[in-house]
Amino acid sequence: MSHSQDEPPAPGWTPPTGADQQSLQVPGAPPGYGTQPPGWGQQPPVPPSYGPGYDPGYGQPPGYGQPPGWGGALKPGIIALRPLAAGEILDGAFTSMRKYPKATLGLSAIVASIAALAQFLIALAVRNAAARDRFDPTVRSIGLFSALISVLASLVLTGMLTIVISEAVLGRPVRPGQVWVRVRPRILSLVGVAILAGLASGLGLLAVGLSGGYLVALLLPGGIYLAIAFAFTTPALILEGQSITAAIRRSRGLVQGSWWRIFGILLLALFIALVIRLVIAIPFVIASGAPEAFRLAEVPFEQSTGALFIQAIGQIVSTTVTAPIFAGVTVLLYIDCRMRREALDVALARTAAAGPPDAGR
Repeated sequence: MSHSQDEPPAPGWTPPTGADQQSLQVPGAPPGYGTQPPGWGQQPPVPPSYGPGYDPGYGQPPGYGQPPGWGGALKPGIIALRPLAAGEILDGAFTSMRKYPKATLGLSAIVASIAALAQFLIALAVRNAAARDRFDPTVRSIGLFSALISVLASLVLTGMLTIVISEAVLGRPVRPGQVWVRVRPRILSLVGVAILAGLASGLGLLAVGLSGGYLVALLLPGGIYLAIAFAFTTPALILEGQSITAAIRRSRGLVQGSWWRIFGILLLALFIALVIRLVIAIPFVIASGAPEAFRLAEVPFEQSTGALFIQAIGQIVSTTVTAPIFAGVTVLLYIDCRMRREALDVALARTAAAGPPDAGR
C-alpha cells in the first residue's frame, strides 16, 4: 500500500531540507551513523588565566603532575589547597624560605645564635673543668643552665616556624614580632608537650627493652613509631589551641592510618636537612683545626677558644638554614593530613578569599 504525496507527515517529524539532506543516514547503517554530537571535534574552551593565585595545572588531564580531580586548586600561598604529594610538601618548605626569608631564616638565626651561645658556654666550661681535673658545682650549674637554654630555644623556634609556615600557606607575610606575640603564651605548653612526648617515647622504649634482651633490636623501632605518632603535637598545640594532652591525642589521631607515608616524608626531610647541615658545617670544622676537631677524644678539651667559637658560628649558620626545612615539612604534612581527612582546604580557601584579618579595616 503506497502513500500519497499529499499525505501529511507523522506528528513530531520534520522533513529534512537543504544541507540536512546531505547528512541523511546511509541505507542499512546503524542509527546515528555519520552524525556527531553537538560540538564534537571542537576544542573545549580554555579557562581564563587567574594569575599566580591558581594552580597552573588547571585544565590538564588527570595525573599530569597532580592528583586526579584536583586541577585548578586555589594556591594563595606556598602550596595548592588540595591533598599534596611528597615533592609538593618539600617544595613548599623551601618556597617559604625563599618568599619569607625574614620570618623563616631571620627567626632561625636569632634563636640559633642563642642556642649556639649556650653550647659555646658548655664547651668552655667542660674544657676548663677538664683542665682542672675536677667538676665543681658551679661548672655543672653553668652547663645545665646552658643546656636548658638550648632546648628551650629549639622548642620556641619550632613554635615560631609553625606560625610562619601556617600563614605562608595563605600567602600572608608575618613579622617576627607578631610571631613572638603569638607563641609567647604557649611556651610553657610547648615545654610540657616536649616533656610528655619524650617521657612517652622513653617509656615505650623501656617497655620493649624489659620484654627481653633478645628484643634489643626493637628498641629503636619502638622509639621511631612513637616519635612519628607525636609528630603533629606542636602544630595542634599552636594552631588549634589544644591543651597538652589533647595535642598529643590529636597528633596520634591524624597520624593513624598514614604512619608509613608520614614516616617516609619526614625521614626524607631529615636526610636532606642533615646533608645540608654537614655541607655547611665541614668548612667551619676544618677552619677550627681539622686534626683536633675530628678526634672526638680531644673535643673540646684540647681546643682553643677561637676554635670553639668558629664551630659555634658554623652551628648558627647550619641551624639557620636547616631548621625551617624540617619544621616546614612537619607543618605542611599536618595541613595535608587535615585536608585529606577534614576538608581543611575548603576552610582555608574561604579564609584566603576573605583576605587578611585587617583587610576590612
